[in-house]
Amino acid sequence: MRASRRAVLASWILTAGLSSAQTPTPTQAPQGPPPRQGCTDPKSREFDFWLGQWDVLAPKGQFAGVSRITLIDRGCVLHESWASGPGGYVGQSLNSVGPDGKWHQTWVDTTGARLDLAGGLVGGSMVMEADVPQPDPSKPPLRNRITWTPMSPILVRQHWESSTDLGKTWTTSFDGQYHRIGEKTLASDSFMNKLQGGWIGTGQLMKRDSHVELEVEPTLGRPLFKLNWRNVVTSDPRVLFEGMAMYEDLGQGSLNAMWWDNGGAKHSIQAAANETSMTSLWGANGKTVYTLLPKGGLEVVDSTKAKDGTWSEFGKATLRRK
Repeated sequence: MRASRRAVLASWILTAGLSSAQTPTPTQAPQGPPPRQGCTDPKSREFDFWLGQWDVLAPKGQFAGVSRITLIDRGCVLHESWASGPGGYVGQSLNSVGPDGKWHQTWVDTTGARLDLAGGLVGGSMVMEADVPQPDPSKPPLRNRITWTPMSPILVRQHWESSTDLGKTWTTSFDGQYHRIGEKTLASDSFMNKLQGGWIGTGQLMKRDSHVELEVEPTLGRPLFKLNWRNVVTSDPRVLFEGMAMYEDLGQGSLNAMWWDNGGAKHSIQAAANETSMTSLWGANGKTVYTLLPKGGLEVVDSTKAKDGTWSEFGKATLRRK
């Protein structure tokens, strides 16, 4: 959702406020929603006006953050990816129609907050509500009501209201303007464009057979790609290695990235790519090589450098598209 999440939930979690000012990216006429592969019924398309790349501004024009809304799961789910303007706060939501015929949204973020909303279209606006228990059990829950209204093809208003008396009176918590921004695309033959999507396969981690999954998706309407890696040792599913990297494609085969994993590692990456492979150097003594295979698969090899300058392979996986 948005930086407003933090303002609304501040009554029950300690979080920061809105971000500093920044000049928004000029808007551009939308290209229309992408074609659905699965859920094509009119009900599942009611929230399509929110799809796209957005700069979000607070009522006085201050820059709040960026948001990217995409379709996943064969077009049945809207996935929201949010990052605040000053950084340090990100969140995601999943939006879909439930068996009750209502729209549902589940939001989670880096503060540990979670919000489950439900509702539907009201006069052309998407309206969802959720009750959040207050720390004092003697008080009624904090009721949240969020309304998304398409103002034009390039502008959506998101009005967040809260109530401490079960909806008798409401207070505006955030009134944000979503300004559509143009897609900054790379050449179709760039390596990251070819790598994006879901991958699954098998491999070895420290000479132990493993199940491997990789997800690569563009994000925030810029030449940024989020890479999620998951490696589970087959003989012992408790041995799990997960990592995430954010790659910035600088063009002409040059990339920068930052990596985090569940082992506590965090390091910067310098990468070089051509049309079929990418070599990511993490520090002076580690590298990962991604190679697109002729028959459509993907090979991923991890190596470390010894004192004599030779590279020693410690992980290798072969994947196919999901």
